Amino acid sequence: MRNERYSALTAALGIAFLVRVVGHVIQRWAPVGFLPDEERWQGSGLWYPALLVLQIAILLLFVVVVTRMNRGLNLLGPRWIKPIFALNVLYFAIMGIRLLVGVLADVGVLGDDSFTSANWFSTPIPPIFHLVLSAGVMLILMYQRRLTEESA
Repeated sequence: MRNERYSALTAALGIAFLVRVVGHVIQRWAPVGFLPDEERWQGSGLWYPALLVLQIAILLLFVVVVTRMNRGLNLLGPRWIKPIFALNVLYFAIMGIRLLVGVLADVGVLGDDSFTSANWFSTPIPPIFHLVLSAGVMLILMYQRRLTEESA
């Protein structure tokens, strides 16, 4: 895959994440009826202003990554690829399980409502976008691995 494809796919994931951030901002400060309620956008007890700052930092990181990909520049050292890959697989698996448990609990497959009463499982939007972020990390690692192999 060429640099342009990596950067285009990474930009698409960044735009998807931007839509999520903007949707939450709208529901937080100027709610509209066609978007999910504000409680559905956040699955943790993290103070929202802190979450928003972190999300903006992630969006800025997407801009830097896409820019560097377009230029064919390194994003991280080769020794980081394997450990980040391992952590990212774990992150993806946990968020996938979180989403699956939430969906199964929501339709009643898991019996009682102990899972759906926990906001961490009952809000599908956050784990979906954690999966989006994890996919972005995977693209970064694939891009970096290709660059490393080409320069060897």
